Amino acid sequence: MHRNLPRSRLHHRHQRLHSAEQTSAFAAAVDEVVAEAEATHRDLLLRTGHNGSPDDQGSWDHGPIVWSRLVKAVVEVAQANHLGEEELRSSARASTELYFSALPEKRSDERQTWRDCLARDIKELPNR
Repeated sequence: MHRNLPRSRLHHRHQRLHSAEQTSAFAAAVDEVVAEAEATHRDLLLRTGHNGSPDDQGSWDHGPIVWSRLVKAVVEVAQANHLGEEELRSSARASTELYFSALPEKRSDERQTWRDCLARDIKELPNR
């Protein structure tokens, strides 16, 4: 079958195929993890506007964010930079800590008060 190819080129050809198989297997694994996480955290993704589908977004990136694209982008960058699992987890922890340190102090949740005021104001509308 490959009798005419020098041994080094034959080995290189199989190595590339092996690499393509690895990439495909890795992509399938990421897709499986993303699908499971999307099902588990559907409500959170919806509330935060990360419930987009790759088919939904137009050319101007309007609409919900496609969370799976964000995950795949992080995975690709980590893989390209040869980051192992522990390095990626450490980076995620540092990123999360930095994000939380930038948030304002927690304040009381006054949504119920706002709803009550809105309901009262709506009842008064016909009287005006």
